[in-house]
Amino acid sequence: MLQLELPTETRSVSLARHRVHEYCVGDDCAAASTRGGTAAPGVDLLQVVALLTTELVANAVRHGGGDRVRVTVDCSVGGVRVTCSDDNPTEPVVRHVDADATSGRGMALVDVLADSWGSVRAVTGKQVWFQVGGDA
Repeated sequence: MLQLELPTETRSVSLARHRVHEYCVGDDCAAASTRGGTAAPGVDLLQVVALLTTELVANAVRHGGGDRVRVTVDCSVGGVRVTCSDDNPTEPVVRHVDADATSGRGMALVDVLADSWGSVRAVTGKQVWFQVGGDA
């Protein structure tokens, strides 16, 4: 299991994406990510994991409050599950934006590409998670 604690800064988005991708390639996540799942047939699931990690961390940096973002990657679920925690208790919302909008598509991507996703209120803030591959 990979656990990251990152500052609530824009640079943390790319850092999380790269660290999660490196972990998944080097761990049993690579094998776990090929075991079925419904996310985007024909698309490399590790690329999906990297993209959706980017979206969750970007949302946490932009809307999460607090000074830290926490990311956990778990491959013991038969696929790859990524959880991102922040200090804002507000649940994420899947928005449908106009084609010319420059933001607001993050949770819509998670909704379409993940096999499953959800959020849980925490003692302080929330945890938003997605899973690809396995028995989501």
